Amino acid sequence: MEIKEQIGKNLEFLKVLKNVTNNELKDATGLKSIGNYMAGSTLPPVNILVTLAEFFDVTLDELVRYDLREEAFKKITTVGESQSPYGFTVKLSRMERAVKDLQEEVFKGKSPGDPKK
Repeated sequence: MEIKEQIGKNLEFLKVLKNVTNNELKDATGLKSIGNYMAGSTLPPVNILVTLAEFFDVTLDELVRYDLREEAFKKITTVGESQSPYGFTVKLSRMERAVKDLQEEVFKGKSPGDPKK
């Protein structure tokens, strides 16, 4: 996968995880347009990558090199299985905990809905 496509997928994932719209993202970062970056059709300049990484509170390395959705999925699916009669509830509870842990790790204690100040 090309870097610009990876960045686009990560931006889409982080936008959903942080629960922000394109307009909120543009307003918070001062960007005029982000559609081409989100679609993975245009590689953002370094200064814009820095702005986006700061907004989402991730490193440039995480934004550019890793599939953040895949990393999140790995964390959720490696939580483990339960043999209890209430297995589904236990699994759901563990998944919820894994998602919360991921959000805390990605946003370093900030609420996913809070824009970075």
